[in-house]
Amino acid sequence: MKILLLIISLVFLDIESYSQDSIQIYQPTELHASFPGGNDSLKYFIRKNIKIPQILQQFTFSGKVIVKFSIDENGLLNDIIVVKNTLGSDEVSQEAIRLVKNMPKWIPAYLDGKPVKSFYTLPITFGNIE
Repeated sequence: MKILLLIISLVFLDIESYSQDSIQIYQPTELHASFPGGNDSLKYFIRKNIKIPQILQQFTFSGKVIVKFSIDENGLLNDIIVVKNTLGSDEVSQEAIRLVKNMPKWIPAYLDGKPVKSFYTLPITFGNIE
């Protein structure tokens, strides 16, 4: 019985170490991933590139879409998902994803002086209320 438990333990340890080696996403890091030029440049990019879906243009509205994505060691954005949409519109979710997909490469996060993959959560405000 002890030998069986030892074998099972070794199999699980091997699977766990394989998973950790093949997919490493670091949080927290020494230096967080960032948009080129910083937060002001990120806000400018969003303002200039956001498109209000046609279906919503006839209404007065305001809300947020929170998007989560990974930034790899080269600054490329991947795994883009909407984690919250206060407007409940699929068109707004699709626009938020489109916006993130069209962003330039980011400056990756660093850990121990090396670039590493990390996550970033970005709230995007949609609205036509001034």
